[in-house]
Amino acid sequence: MMAGSDTLGFIGRRWSSQLAGWEIPAEIVAQAPISPWTFDPKMFLPDLGGGYSPSHLALLDLVAGIERPLVMDVGAGAGNAVLPVGDRIDQLLAVDQSAEMLETLAGVAGGFPNLRLDTRLGNFMEIASELPVADVVTCHHMVYNVADMPALLQLLIDHARVGVVLELTLHHPHYSLGLLWERFWGLQRPAGPSAADVIEALYAMGQRPTVSIYEGPRRTVDPEVKVGSFLQRLCLGAERSGEVVEAIDGGLELANPSVTLVIRA
Repeated sequence: MMAGSDTLGFIGRRWSSQLAGWEIPAEIVAQAPISPWTFDPKMFLPDLGGGYSPSHLALLDLVAGIERPLVMDVGAGAGNAVLPVGDRIDQLLAVDQSAEMLETLAGVAGGFPNLRLDTRLGNFMEIASELPVADVVTCHHMVYNVADMPALLQLLIDHARVGVVLELTLHHPHYSLGLLWERFWGLQRPAGPSAADVIEALYAMGQRPTVSIYEGPRRTVDPEVKVGSFLQRLCLGAERSGEVVEAIDGGLELANPSVTLVIRA
């Protein structure tokens, strides 16, 4: 039997290898009107009136009873991890490597006069040593962007006094487009990695996270913005939007629910 560190190393290598399988062939990217790897902040606007997800409820549970809790949101995007409960959080440190995302987040956070917002621009893995320890750390839909998943998990845990709320999709975020890739490009996409790999890594680290699966919407997105995002991720031009809508209506979008992992310090 492998020692714990060897097990974690094996899980990490498998994760990074599977992530590499999501690379889009160069000949397809060359035909893309817009890079498939950039993000429109409008796709990530927080839903401030749609109710709380399991991740939001977990955050509220972790900060309960803490006077002026500090929450650090890693890979904050436009703020969907925290701002839906922004009226119950006193201090938010939002970390993201996109200035445009942080500007969008700050605009939304302006609607919460009692929320003290600090933003930090940079790659969390590179600037973690410069960041403070927070009461709670949130990290939504970032883990699939990081090749060294175990290192990310450890840094998140190290920066949380009370706990971590980690949200990710059950499969890779582009998994839902698998049948669309076959439809438009004849390209088969990978099956992994998945949230199961993250849970396995946490167990190898001695953690026992609570797990919830959520099938509701992650945010409010205008249908036209969603179709535009699909076109971009599929390396297709706007002239193919009707075909994409038809394919989605025909059931070719695969289900990929969110998974909430709560790790208590």
